[in-house]
Amino acid sequence: MKNKQAVENLTKARKLIKDENNWTTGYLALDIDGNEVSPRSKKAVAFCALGAVRHIDGPGEKKAIKFLIEVANGRTGQNYKDSTSIFEVNDEGEHADTIDMFTQAIRLAKKQ
Repeated sequence: MKNKQAVENLTKARKLIKDENNWTTGYLALDIDGNEVSPRSKKAVAFCALGAVRHIDGPGEKKAIKFLIEVANGRTGQNYKDSTSIFEVNDEGEHADTIDMFTQAIRLAKKQ
Protein backbone atom coordinates (compact mmCIF):
# COMPACT_ATOMS: atom_id res chain seq x y z
CA MET A 1 0.00 0.00 0.00
CA LYS A 2 1.44 3.31 -1.14
CA ASN A 3 0.13 5.36 1.79
CA LYS A 4 0.79 2.81 4.54
CA GLN A 5 2.45 5.32 6.89
CA ALA A 6 -0.37 7.84 6.47
CA VAL A 7 -2.96 5.11 7.14
CA GLU A 8 -1.06 4.08 10.28
CA ASN A 9 -0.90 7.67 11.51
CA LEU A 10 -4.59 8.30 10.83
CA THR A 11 -5.61 5.02 12.47
CA LYS A 12 -3.55 5.70 15.60
CA ALA A 13 -4.77 9.30 15.81
CA ARG A 14 -8.41 8.20 15.47
CA LYS A 15 -7.89 5.63 18.21
CA LEU A 16 -6.30 8.31 20.41
CA ILE A 17 -9.42 10.50 20.30
CA LYS A 18 -12.03 7.74 19.98
CA ASP A 19 -12.92 8.30 23.63
CA GLU A 20 -14.60 11.70 23.70
CA ASN A 21 -12.73 12.53 26.93
CA ASN A 22 -9.50 12.51 24.87
CA TRP A 23 -10.88 14.92 22.26
CA THR A 24 -11.00 18.71 22.43
CA THR A 25 -11.97 21.73 20.40
CA GLY A 26 -10.32 25.11 20.15
CA TYR A 27 -6.84 23.82 21.00
CA LEU A 28 -4.39 21.36 19.47
CA ALA A 29 -3.90 19.68 22.85
CA LEU A 30 -4.70 20.06 26.54
CA ASP A 31 -3.12 18.62 29.68
CA ILE A 32 -5.07 16.96 32.50
CA ASP A 33 -5.80 20.37 34.05
CA GLY A 34 -7.22 21.79 30.81
CA ASN A 35 -4.17 23.90 30.02
CA GLU A 36 -2.98 24.24 26.43
CA VAL A 37 0.16 22.21 25.70
CA SER A 38 2.03 21.11 22.61
CA PRO A 39 0.39 18.11 20.94
CA ARG A 40 3.79 16.40 21.14
CA SER A 41 3.99 16.92 24.91
CA LYS A 42 3.89 13.87 27.16
CA LYS A 43 1.51 15.89 29.35
CA ALA A 44 -1.10 16.10 26.58
CA VAL A 45 -4.24 14.07 27.28
CA ALA A 46 -6.86 15.59 24.96
CA PHE A 47 -6.42 16.48 21.29
CA CYS A 48 -8.25 18.02 18.38
CA ALA A 49 -8.04 16.15 15.07
CA LEU A 50 -4.86 17.88 13.93
CA GLY A 51 -3.31 17.66 17.40
CA ALA A 52 -3.88 13.90 17.45
CA VAL A 53 -2.09 13.48 14.12
CA ARG A 54 0.80 15.61 15.33
CA HIS A 55 0.97 13.68 18.61
CA ILE A 56 1.34 10.39 16.73
CA ASP A 57 4.10 12.00 14.66
CA GLY A 58 6.18 9.88 12.32
CA PRO A 59 6.84 9.75 8.59
CA GLY A 60 3.15 9.57 7.62
CA GLU A 61 2.16 12.81 9.34
CA LYS A 62 2.20 15.17 6.34
CA LYS A 63 0.29 12.78 4.09
CA ALA A 64 -2.19 12.04 6.89
CA ILE A 65 -2.91 15.76 7.20
CA LYS A 66 -3.29 16.01 3.41
CA PHE A 67 -5.97 13.31 3.45
CA LEU A 68 -7.79 14.94 6.37
CA ILE A 69 -7.76 18.27 4.51
CA GLU A 70 -9.23 16.63 1.42
CA VAL A 71 -12.06 15.02 3.40
CA ALA A 72 -12.69 18.14 5.49
CA ASN A 73 -12.79 20.34 2.38
CA GLY A 74 -15.45 18.04 0.96
CA ARG A 75 -17.52 18.36 4.13
CA THR A 76 -17.21 22.13 4.42
CA GLY A 77 -17.46 22.91 0.72
CA GLN A 78 -14.17 24.77 0.92
CA ASN A 79 -10.93 24.39 -1.01
CA TYR A 80 -8.37 25.22 1.65
CA LYS A 81 -4.77 24.15 1.07
CA ASP A 82 -4.00 24.35 4.80
CA SER A 83 -5.65 22.77 7.84
CA THR A 84 -8.44 25.36 8.21
CA SER A 85 -11.13 22.90 7.09
CA ILE A 86 -9.91 20.30 9.62
CA PHE A 87 -10.43 22.85 12.39
CA GLU A 88 -13.89 23.70 11.02
CA VAL A 89 -15.02 20.06 11.15
CA ASN A 90 -13.39 19.46 14.53
CA ASP A 91 -14.44 22.69 16.26
CA GLU A 92 -17.85 23.30 14.72
CA GLY A 93 -19.06 19.71 14.55
CA GLU A 94 -19.63 16.92 17.02
CA HIS A 95 -17.11 14.33 18.20
CA ALA A 96 -18.72 11.78 15.86
CA ASP A 97 -18.09 14.11 12.90
CA THR A 98 -14.38 14.20 13.72
CA ILE A 99 -14.16 10.42 14.08
CA ASP A 100 -16.00 9.99 10.77
CA MET A 101 -13.61 12.45 9.11
CA PHE A 102 -10.74 10.16 10.16
CA THR A 103 -12.58 7.07 8.91
CA GLN A 104 -13.12 8.68 5.51
CA ALA A 105 -9.50 9.89 5.35
CA ILE A 106 -8.28 6.36 6.07
CA ARG A 107 -10.47 4.98 3.27
CA LEU A 108 -9.19 7.65 0.90
CA ALA A 109 -5.56 6.96 1.79
CA LYS A 110 -6.06 3.24 1.21
CA LYS A 111 -7.57 3.87 -2.25
CA GLN A 112 -4.79 6.12 -3.51
